[in-house]
Parts: sequence; C-alpha cells; structure tokens
Amino acid sequence: MNRLVNKKVLPVMVLLGATLLASVLLALEPDVKLKPPSALLPAVRVIPVAMQSKTLAVLSEGVLKPSTESTLVPEVDGRILWLAQSLVVGGHFTQGDELLRIDPADYQAAADEAQALLTQATVEEDFAGDEFKRNQKLYQQKLVSQTKYDDSKRHLSLRRAEKQRADIALGRAQRDLERTVIHAPYTGRVRTESVAAGQFVRRGDVIAELYANDRFEVRLPVARDQLRYLNLPQGPQQFLKPTPVRFSAGYGGEGYSWYGELVRGEAEVDARSRMFYGIAEIHAAQVSKPLLMGMFVQAQIEGVVVESVVSLPRVAVRDDQHVLIVDADDRLRVRAVEVLRSERDQVLIVGGLKAGERVCISPLDVVVDGMRVKPVPLTTTEPHPVSDTLVTDASARLTQLRE
Repeated sequence: MNRLVNKKVLPVMVLLGATLLASVLLALEPDVKLKPPSALLPAVRVIPVAMQSKTLAVLSEGVLKPSTESTLVPEVDGRILWLAQSLVVGGHFTQGDELLRIDPADYQAAADEAQALLTQATVEEDFAGDEFKRNQKLYQQKLVSQTKYDDSKRHLSLRRAEKQRADIALGRAQRDLERTVIHAPYTGRVRTESVAAGQFVRRGDVIAELYANDRFEVRLPVARDQLRYLNLPQGPQQFLKPTPVRFSAGYGGEGYSWYGELVRGEAEVDARSRMFYGIAEIHAAQVSKPLLMGMFVQAQIEGVVVESVVSLPRVAVRDDQHVLIVDADDRLRVRAVEVLRSERDQVLIVGGLKAGERVCISPLDVVVDGMRVKPVPLTTTEPHPVSDTLVTDASARLTQLRE
C-alpha cells in the first residue's frame, strides 16, 4: 500500500519543484530594454577645400627642327678636287671649316689676267695724268689751244675709267678664285649630300643641305579657346616677352625633360586645323642630352596665374557644374560651382566653394540632398586622385587632328 502511494506522490512533487524553480528564475531575470536597429550609413571619402594660387599651363606637342637651315651651292663652275670627310649625311662641321675645293686653275688664270690689265690701265692713267698736267700749264700760258687741252682732259678721264673697270674685273676674278673653296657658314650638321670628288658642278647646283645645331625650334599648336590661359600681348601675332616652356621626350628608352621659350607666334590661324601656332626656341647648350632633328616632343607652355582656385579630382564634379558637400551634420548637399577648366584628372574651380568645406569624392549611384553619410577623410598615405600635371583640353584636340 505504501509503495503504491509513493509512486503517485513522487511525480507530483517533481512537477511542483520544477514549477517552483522556474518561477524563481523568472523572478530573478534582469529587465532587457529593446532598441531599434541602427541605420547603416554609406561611407564616403571627403577632402577639405583648399584655396590656392595656381599657374595654368597649356599642353601642346610638335616636331623638333633647326632654327637655321640652308642649301650648299657652288658659286662657280668646275670640277671638284677635294671633299671634307664631314661632308656626308650626318657629318658635323664647325663654322669656317673647308667643305670642298673646286679646280682653281682657270680662275687663277683669270685673276692673273685681270691683274695684268689693271697694271696696264694704271700705267696708261699715270701717263694721261702727266700729259694733262703739262697741257694745263701750257694752256694757262696760252701756248696750246683749247682743243688740245680738252683732248688731254678727256683722255685722262677715259684712262681713269679703264683703270676702274680693270679694278672691278680683278675683284670679280679674285672672288671667283676664292669661291673655289667652300667654307662652312656656321657650326652644324649635314642633312643630305649629292656630290663626289671628280664631279663637275655648275653654279647654283644643290650639292648638300645643312643645318645649324646650336638652336632648335618647335611649332606648337594651341587651340583658340586656350589662348586666354597664356600671357599673350594684345594680339596673338607676336610674343613681346619669352614665355617658359617645359619640353619632354623619350631618348634611348628613357624619358627626360628640358626647358625652352616661346618667342613668337604666327600671324594667322591655320585654316585646316583652326589652331593657333606659336614658335618655341631651344638652345642646345642648355640641354644635357643631344637633340635630334625630327624628334617628337611634348610641351607645357606656362600661362597665367589664377588666385583662389580649388583643384578637385574629376570624379568630384557631377554634370560639369555640381559637387557634393558634406555639411557639419554629415549630410550631403548638392552645390553649384563655377568651373574654370577641366584637365586630365582634375578640375579647377573658381567659385561656389569655401575654404575648409568637405567635398565628397566617392562615386554614389543615388544622391538625395540632405541624406546622411559617414565621412571618411582622405589620408596622406592614400594615393591622391589629383595630379599636379598641367594638361588642358588641347590634348584631345591634338589627338583628333592626328587621327
């Protein structure tokens, strides 16, 4: 009997104990306050607005050519007796060097003959002069007639004219003799040559093309809308003061740069390309490596200085006239700005921004004015998207022209 009662009471006691334990645990549970889920804000990179003074520049390009070029032509006819070793394509020569000699025999004979005629004319002039002086005294003493006096005077004038003509002929013969030796007009190099020893040449034949290698020129095209960025005088016909130009080119698989000056401009706009062309000058002595004629070079022409300008990466500007500002409450604001010009990877802004404001440079698919964001300042270790290279839209214009 007792065993049956224990079997019925034991489960009830276990159940009551479990219920009591659960009640105690519920009574001791701390109060939990539920919070609404936090909003997930988009993180954007920002850069502060910094006003600066910037020297603008215009990009151009051209081909290097010598400032002085000439053709080598003989001024006398004859057979070539000797050629200098430097008179070959690419040969270098110095001003005053002998380049070739033409057979001088005939010209030496002509000079000797002219000298003999001059000597004869001098003797005849002296004799006529003495005769005129003698007749002049006799005429004053009324011992000779007027006719004889006039004849002696005329005879002296004729002899003087003959001497002058002989003197001119001697000078011409001596110059022809000197022209049988051709000297280098300046220091430079040979572009082309078409002559050989023993060849007969005539006056005016082109036997070589030469150029000076002390100064070079580059014809630089500039788009008309870029002229306002250059320090030009009242018109683009002539540059009154030299304008610095930074040139760059590849040489031996490596790039290097040097400086020149924009010294003048052409008087008209090219009818085909609608570009204005300026002429830059380079002094070879100021360049560390040799300049080769025909070398293709890039140029950055120094322009005007603009005050209170802001440089922003191109990705920061939307629709070419708006930027996104992150205000003090970390909210995006769409701001209209005044763009001075666009460059390769940056935009120059001259109006619409204040120093210290934060500009969003992260690309956003959806932008709502006033939306909250999480700004992340651009650190110094990150690559800055703004390049210091001064490149204008003229680059695209030049590429289109070449294509």
